[in-house]
Amino acid sequence: MPAPTSPLLVVVHGAPGSGKSTLARALGVELCLPVFDRDDFKDLIFDQLGWSDRDRSLQVGGVAWDILGLCVERLLRSGTSVIAESNFRPADDLVPRLGRVCEETGAVAVEVHCTAPDEVLWERFDARARSGGRHPGHVGFEDRDTFLADLRARPHGPLDLGRALIEIDTTETWSIVSSVAEQIRAAHAAEPPR
Repeated sequence: MPAPTSPLLVVVHGAPGSGKSTLARALGVELCLPVFDRDDFKDLIFDQLGWSDRDRSLQVGGVAWDILGLCVERLLRSGTSVIAESNFRPADDLVPRLGRVCEETGAVAVEVHCTAPDEVLWERFDARARSGGRHPGHVGFEDRDTFLADLRARPHGPLDLGRALIEIDTTETWSIVSSVAEQIRAAHAAEPPR
């Protein structure tokens, strides 16, 4: 069977604390693809321009969405496959943009949606913040009730981007990265995108 010629867009997403960043980086190594994480852009902007309060964090977050979208679009239009990772939600403005770019370029979109119960997400998120693993510019969700309220008000879920949806529950075990990568390869090699 000939190798697929369409570029591949792997979108790794889920709520904060779901393990999406860890999985995306491991998939990047396994699939030999560049990985773009919106928080990396935010952290760079914070380091260069400073940070202050929640409004500033939201402003920087908006710019980081635009940078992520631009990078993914340019790579797909050049025929280069890429992994995009963030806490995408179905209602986010970037989601239809990614869908349009995939349609226009013939790119194959594969979603990897990481999930865990809300309490597990909070425990991981809080532990990372307390350990210094979260940039201080990411202001918001400092307490459990605010974090859980945001999860309920703006739910995470499938984005309906295209070819395949791989659901991974990270509650107690982590998926074998090679198995997830094989599912992605199989989706990429399947019949042409819709």
